Amino acid sequence: MSPASNPKFKNPRAKFNFQGRTCSITGVGSYVPSKVLTNSELEIKVKVPLLGGRLERLMAEKVQAGMDAEHTVGVAWLKEH
Repeated sequence: MSPASNPKFKNPRAKFNFQGRTCSITGVGSYVPSKVLTNSELEIKVKVPLLGGRLERLMAEKVQAGMDAEHTVGVAWLKEH
């Protein structure tokens, strides 16, 4: 079954728990058939008193930078193939 016809791939969900750590990331993406993942929404939680909000923002920046880099590489690869 191709991703386009599989309902599980229409709105993929992700959940990351870091064992022994005080943070987690959960999210959902939206999939458009014949295109790449077009949108993702993530919630980053860090349970550290006084610093949690700052750490969440820092993690969000790093995750966004990683996703942007991944997108750039993916688009370049698709152009070559």
